[in-house]
Formats: sequence, C-alpha cells, structure tokens
Amino acid sequence: KSNSSSAFQTHHASTTALQMSDFDFPSAMPEKPQQTMREKLEDSATTFIADITARLGEGVEPPPELEALQAARDEEGGDAPTLALKIYELMIEQGMRYDVDPDNGELTP
Repeated sequence: KSNSSSAFQTHHASTTALQMSDFDFPSAMPEKPQQTMREKLEDSATTFIADITARLGEGVEPPPELEALQAARDEEGGDAPTLALKIYELMIEQGMRYDVDPDNGELTP
C-alpha cells in the first residue's frame, strides 16, 4: 500500500509541474528591442574590429580594410549593404594577409 501512495505523490508532483505555463517567466522580462539590419551589422562590425585589433601580433599593422570598416560603421546614414561589404572585404584580407597562430589566435604576416 505504501508503494501506491508514493507513486501517487510522484505522479501528482509531476502533474503540478506540468501545469506551470512556459510563458510565466518570459512575460516578467521586458521584450528585447528589435534591431534593424544596420544595427546588427554595426554590432558585428564593432565585434570584428575589436577581435582583429586584439589579435594582431606586436608591431603588426592593421589592414586598410579595418579603417574602411570603421569609417563605414561610423558614417551617419550609411547603408547596410555597404557595411556588409566592408565586413566581407576585411574577412577576405584577414585570410589573405595573416597567418593565425593555432595556440593563441595571434595574427602575423
């Protein structure tokens, strides 16, 4: 008889847990603001610029495409396609100009 009682308690507890709505917790949080494509690209550009700058070896000059990406990101009223192109150009140059140290990710010519 005690086995059926504990089985009932286990079943009852799991039923109670299932009754909680998955929407109870997210509704307490403010909705995440929607970013425009331009804002998403600005964030990506900022992260990419910081990453490359931090990974350049000592005394290694950044490629001119890095400055071009910074200028495109900082341009008032700049468009998303131009920013996307500048990110892509910097990605290409990173691969063509630099070797990546497999141990620490450092970029060297």
